[in-house]
Amino acid sequence: MKKSMIYFCLLSAIFFIALKPHGGDKNSGQAPIGRTGAPGEGSCASCHSGGSYSGQVVFQLGEQGVSAYVPGETYLITYTGDYNAPRYGFSVTVLDADNQPAGDFALINTDNTSFANPANGRQYVGHRNASANNEWIFEWTAPDDDIGPVTFYHAINAANGDNGTGGDFAETGSVTFPASEDEDDLFVLTLESDPLTGGTLSGEGEYEEGATVEVSAIANEGY
Repeated sequence: MKKSMIYFCLLSAIFFIALKPHGGDKNSGQAPIGRTGAPGEGSCASCHSGGSYSGQVVFQLGEQGVSAYVPGETYLITYTGDYNAPRYGFSVTVLDADNQPAGDFALINTDNTSFANPANGRQYVGHRNASANNEWIFEWTAPDDDIGPVTFYHAINAANGDNGTGGDFAETGSVTFPASEDEDDLFVLTLESDPLTGGTLSGEGEYEEGATVEVSAIANEGY
């Protein structure tokens, strides 16, 4: 009899836990991974829906905003969701044309942004401690080599803050940046002495259009 009572209590406890309702506040502490709408991923809209908020996302690469990345350069990313909602959440990942991770993220403010790097190798930056804050700033370092265009996939959740999944508005988007072609605009300066044994020249190299270049010629003995 005693044994049966223990078994019944355990079963009741398990049943109670199973019936515990899902809270919309589940991911307010840190953004879930794999919800950016990138190839092979779902989105926040799979849970959050029913809201009537409308607005836009502003994604800016670089402090002044750039349209292409330079390999190896580090950029500030400003991500803003303007939906007039009381609470916001977001998530971003970046992939190349083959859907492979591209570059590296780094956090600036760990109070409101989070970082994750799961087993699939993709990196994610998202919200931490979701609140009325609707702007996040973090860093991205481009790949060392020109790998072609890279695409930032992002998801925003404009939530009503009632700790449920209803009455929220979630959507995904993407923005693509090609590699900069600035390197193709360099001019090659080649110097040559006549005769070749006449002296030493300096100043050769690659220069941008309009650059002022100092060259020098030091004659060998007898020239």
